[in-house]
Amino acid sequence: MRTSIRHLIQALFAAVIVAAGLLIPTGVASANSGGTFVATGNTWGVGLYVRPDVNAPKNPTKGYVDLRPGGHDGAYVVCKTTGVGFGGASATWYQASSIRVGVGDVVLTGWVFAPFLDGSQAANWLPTCESNGGWFQIQSPHHLGQYSCAVWNVCIIPSGPYAKNGPDLNPGQFVYGQCYVWGNNIGPGTSTLWFLSSNNDQYGDQTGAYVYAPFLGYTSPPSWMSQCAV
Repeated sequence: MRTSIRHLIQALFAAVIVAAGLLIPTGVASANSGGTFVATGNTWGVGLYVRPDVNAPKNPTKGYVDLRPGGHDGAYVVCKTTGVGFGGASATWYQASSIRVGVGDVVLTGWVFAPFLDGSQAANWLPTCESNGGWFQIQSPHHLGQYSCAVWNVCIIPSGPYAKNGPDLNPGQFVYGQCYVWGNNIGPGTSTLWFLSSNNDQYGDQTGAYVYAPFLGYTSPPSWMSQCAV
């Protein structure tokens, strides 16, 4: 019975999304934000978390340490959301499409705590993550990986496999795409298109991840979607 109810809820969710035009399969929305670079402030190191919560794991790729204060490090931020607060500060978080460590840019995604990154200054102009993209359905028979990056020579855990920010998602579920990058082809086909996702309906946990667009039915980006700042 629980399974039947869950399937009914998922079907209703999909119907509402399509009816509301949120899936945006033909590019009817205006161009969205692809993000911009924001340097660290002078006080705090900043972690890159898989969800907007300091109790969540950090991006697992290569064991990256926190972004250092002082303005040399930073993040390419796409949008803002309300997550879990910390230390009495506001609960504002930015989704990052890439980070800068020293002099190098690394295409890793996750969430950075806005009060620690820049005192939440970018929140004055960044769009909300909930209004910056569109819902995309995972096409059968594919399961969709929630990767920490879209380029394999970056996306490796020190001890082994390609890094993921969350569990794989099932066919028929939805992810919320913000912007796109060109990464690796994981086939079938030849497309190297990836979307930056800020949420999914299977878990609803705001996992930030790169997802392979052909498994969502796209080999080129929709006209309304901007390229991620990286």
